[in-house]
Amino acid sequence: MGINTLLGIFGYATFSQPWIMTLLFVAFYLVLGLLALTRPVAAMVLYFGTSIMNPQASYPFLMNIPLAKIAAGVGLLACLINFNKISVRVPLALFPMVAFLVTVVVSASSALRPELADQRFEEFLKVGLMTFLTVWAVTTRRDYTFFFWGILGSVSYDVLKNLVETQTKEAWVSVSGVAGWISDSNDWALALAMGMPLFYTALALNWDRGWKARTVFGLAAIGALLTLTLTSSRGGFLAAVVSGGVFLLMDRKPWRSVLVGGLIAVVVSFYMPTSYVDKVQTIFGLGGTAESAWEKQMDEDQEYTGAERVFYWRIAYEIMLEHPLTGVGWGNFIKEFERRENLAEGVVAHSTWFQVGSEAGVISLSTYVLMILCALASAFRTWWRARRGGDRWREWQARAVFCGVVAFCIGATFLSRENSEFLFIYLAMSAILARLAPQEQAVAVVKAGRSVAGGLLPRPRAAKKESLA
Repeated sequence: MGINTLLGIFGYATFSQPWIMTLLFVAFYLVLGLLALTRPVAAMVLYFGTSIMNPQASYPFLMNIPLAKIAAGVGLLACLINFNKISVRVPLALFPMVAFLVTVVVSASSALRPELADQRFEEFLKVGLMTFLTVWAVTTRRDYTFFFWGILGSVSYDVLKNLVETQTKEAWVSVSGVAGWISDSNDWALALAMGMPLFYTALALNWDRGWKARTVFGLAAIGALLTLTLTSSRGGFLAAVVSGGVFLLMDRKPWRSVLVGGLIAVVVSFYMPTSYVDKVQTIFGLGGTAESAWEKQMDEDQEYTGAERVFYWRIAYEIMLEHPLTGVGWGNFIKEFERRENLAEGVVAHSTWFQVGSEAGVISLSTYVLMILCALASAFRTWWRARRGGDRWREWQARAVFCGVVAFCIGATFLSRENSEFLFIYLAMSAILARLAPQEQAVAVVKAGRSVAGGLLPRPRAAKKESLA
């Protein structure tokens, strides 16, 4: 029985039965909603899980329900109910994010076409609020682990859904994400590249649990990489390769990681479409055409080669120079491009950096870049300290966050995804990991609780959880 047959059988019993999936999602929302009453982190998984899986786009019963907004409301309510359990502090690493959100407001209010800026403005404020709520709600390693598996499980759902759907078409075809911010195939490829470090970390943390755990998490990583190749995205390929290489270099025993990574790559290359290999090879021949495209000297036969994106960057660069302070406004680049080039329909800048610069100005772009650099610095510092202190769990988690943000930096150079929810998930994770107590301090807290009154008194509840540094 081949892999396609197994996927087909599984898909027929699950994804092809809307009522089954609807019941599963109803259970998902009920369980996490009730759990959020005492554990706010469950509400954070509820929100970000919804934004990743987007069940309302696939199952009729859920289609007219604003699940993401409801989940955000549940998150806010959960934090208010459990206010004495959360840690309401703004970490230093998130100060640039506060500054960026201020520039978001300024850019939206000064947009050339305000009606086009409303949606992106709302998206930024919503994901910004949920990022801070997540940082405040996750106060222990137990909470962080819950959040980690919630995000990984949500991405795994999308991967499995993609693989099943390609099998039902009896051929491997180019795939897109479920809906929302990952509906486009390129956006989905970037999200997958950013999510791969989570799959690698899950495999590493469960490696010592035997061959069954290795098989399950190894297949999950293979499935995610295979799905990335099915998107036919060159930017996603570069993001996955660079971040994967960094992930290997950060290992204590790189040779072991290279061996496991090589095995995964061999399996993926066996199943990946040949057309994807041909498309990736075109990356290495764009030098001359990219240069001429920047000078606006493009031939018609250069369209769809990748060089046209450099032409879009040049237009975005010119717009940024003309509107350096506040840009043309969120969501306005497409219309501005259309007007300048006398086209029937405009396009996005195909680069997050140029998109932000042209739509929000140089100041907003600077705070956006600083926000990402602070997340990288925080994650790297946490990884280095955990490695020196022998804190394996914290080391692996910080490594995943660092490589996930690296993947965004590479992929975002070729894609306009400034409001990627995955980026803000990693921003929250980097801030949380920096605050969680090192392993030896967490163990000391637990031991102290056990020794209260010479062991005559029961251990206080607070001692069951790691303290914050």
